[in-house]
Amino acid sequence: MFYEKNITDPSVEEVFEKEKSEILLHLAAQVSVPSSVKNPFKDMETNIKGTLRLLEVSVKHGVKKVVFSSTGGAIYGEHDYFPADENHALQPFNIL
Repeated sequence: MFYEKNITDPSVEEVFEKEKSEILLHLAAQVSVPSSVKNPFKDMETNIKGTLRLLEVSVKHGVKKVVFSSTGGAIYGEHDYFPADENHALQPFNIL
């Protein structure tokens, strides 16, 4: 079953209550490097707090395994095309 939900929204728990899944496949994130540079607090809200919400709800509802996949944005930098695949040129981006 597919649910289009915002991981920062408390209503995401409704999915866990309904589905009673044993595994969480977490792929949700704000992935734009330029956006994260312009608005790091919004990026933090989605990527950190959203992930924490999913983990807390997972524990509460007995999820046994969490599979987490991180963005390739740090490896591929500004993409030449979307979606970037494994053949995309590596262009690491560092704002520091």
